[in-house]
Amino acid sequence: MDKILARYNELIALIEKYNQEYYVNNISAISDYEYDQLYKELVKLEETTPEIIITTSPTRFVGDVDNSLVGSDKKIEHQIRMYSLENSYSRDDIIEFIDKVKKVVNATVKKIEFVIEPKIDGAAVSIRYKGGVLVEAATRGDGVIGEDILDNIKSLGVLPVTIEDKGEVIIRGEAYMPISTFNKLNIEREAEGETLFANPRNAAAGSLKLLDSSKVASRGLKLFLYSLDLGRRFDNHFDDLKYLKDLGFPVNENCFKFSETDDIMDAIFEIEKIRDELDDTLNNKLDYELDGAVVKVNDYAIRDELGHTSKYPRFAISYKYKSESVRTKLLSVTFQVGRTGAITPVAELVSVQLSGSVIARATLHNNDEIKRLNIRIGDTVIIEKGGEVIPKIISVDRDVLNIDGREIEIPTVCPVCGYALANDVSGVKGYCINRECPAIVQGGILHFASRDAMDIKGFGVKVVEQFLEHDLIKDISDIYKLDRKKILKLEGFQSQSVDNLLEAIEQSKTQPFHRVLYGLGIKHVGRTATKLIIKQFGDIDTIMKATEEDISAIYGIGVGSASTLVSFFKDEINIKIVDQLRSNGLKFEKEPDLLNKTALDRTFVITGKLSHEREYFKDLIESYGARVSSSVSKNTDYLLAGSDAGSKLKKALELDVKVIDENELNIILTGSR
Repeated sequence: MDKILARYNELIALIEKYNQEYYVNNISAISDYEYDQLYKELVKLEETTPEIIITTSPTRFVGDVDNSLVGSDKKIEHQIRMYSLENSYSRDDIIEFIDKVKKVVNATVKKIEFVIEPKIDGAAVSIRYKGGVLVEAATRGDGVIGEDILDNIKSLGVLPVTIEDKGEVIIRGEAYMPISTFNKLNIEREAEGETLFANPRNAAAGSLKLLDSSKVASRGLKLFLYSLDLGRRFDNHFDDLKYLKDLGFPVNENCFKFSETDDIMDAIFEIEKIRDELDDTLNNKLDYELDGAVVKVNDYAIRDELGHTSKYPRFAISYKYKSESVRTKLLSVTFQVGRTGAITPVAELVSVQLSGSVIARATLHNNDEIKRLNIRIGDTVIIEKGGEVIPKIISVDRDVLNIDGREIEIPTVCPVCGYALANDVSGVKGYCINRECPAIVQGGILHFASRDAMDIKGFGVKVVEQFLEHDLIKDISDIYKLDRKKILKLEGFQSQSVDNLLEAIEQSKTQPFHRVLYGLGIKHVGRTATKLIIKQFGDIDTIMKATEEDISAIYGIGVGSASTLVSFFKDEINIKIVDQLRSNGLKFEKEPDLLNKTALDRTFVITGKLSHEREYFKDLIESYGARVSSSVSKNTDYLLAGSDAGSKLKKALELDVKVIDENELNIILTGSR
């Protein structure tokens, strides 16, 4: 049971993290398939071991996110909830879905019609008309409350401002960025030195949340409307789609209606075929991304009979297409050096379009992968990009001859510093062990300053490169010795920007011990491991004295992590860096947790804009033995609410959960006034 519970909590933490990345930060950290496998494992655990279920499980919510984190200050409560769709990946999944529908529906219904339509990869929106006038537009948010994006939607110029229907009408759809627009936008951003968008979906979602509607208009977003949820004119979905089109709304023309399973599957694959068609310039004909097809029950009465789960409608399912793949030519292979010294081969390719973006590089993972593929320079290769996963070479097209192909030379010395490489235990990956290697030094500093570690805002790649180039820093301890006058002499730095950077550095000193330990960049010691280690040993001195046996005895810590941790603290240079960081005021012992029984085992929820990032308060609360949940329920003891608190505050008041501010939080945790 302990192992089951540990895995259950791990799955919840992972899914909540990926939900936050996807719904709030517009980042797809893993592919849809990988996410769905985690989600299904969680559902199965809850089905087989119901006693472990908690009310805040992600299986109970559409998108477990806090709307107060991003975008507009104005929130809109959806009159009709917006649900997610359950994903499927095979014909058997679709057959199972159809069979479930037939079992629930009255046996007198001989044939049930299904509508099959493209699943556009964009950002879901809700549009409301009243009295024939466009009065409201919102993002999906958590399905219950979204963000007000009316001005931004109007700026797109793709919706009718007025319609003939004078009643109340609510329409759902997907905002998307055309692939051609996306490519042009990224070229412009690259020229201006701005961060590139990962894909059209992220670009669309991020654009909708811009506060300047004129900027949104310049992004060239478009819409497809796919559902009439209020103000329906017919008793079925397919006819209402036609009605929307007649009113002047953009409705995707590639929609089909069938009853038989074979016809439904044919329609699914027909949409995939349309997706993959190219024009004369080898660009996508549709000029928009779609990653699957949606199968929906057509009849509204049958939909009502089927109902919803807490997260999905039972009358619809999405069929996700397999990862896209394309052929291109391998030009060369470069070897990158990571912060741990790991050498990773990267394929340099003839540019090719894949999943809506231009790909010129792909990972080869390690030396074994090069041997497995038996790949040579000049080979025609097949690359794949599943969801948002980094493109990778999956095979070599042996039908295309490459007579003059050169073997890929595996380096024996570091490509950056020239130091002789060592191999890991498995022998599949080379490592630079020169701690002064510029790539390792830079990677280590960036890791230390990253959001998950010390969270030093403004301490990015370009800044670190400048500081290293001008000898302002040599290792992470030098960050806290930076001289304002010397920074001002560097190109691009003004008085205000320097003050902001130094303030961020000073603020990082308040980060809890586990972030500092994680920031040291010890190989195989991630965020979860640091918390477990600190919980066991308490402070840095005790950790440095611990043996491999002591550390590996901690549940959840492997032998590899224990070995690298002990090795790290046997190094005099690392010990010196720790001492310097400690002398500069960084925390190297855990908070005095569990001193106040008021906080012990209580459940907190955090919402709104506070004086620090959410992660800061989460770490603080957990250090006192309390729990932090992402959703308010009857089991919530306290809601820590900042300004612009949204739906969580409303729910807390409804459930009579005590709402507190930062000062009250401090009193509860420390027991002092």
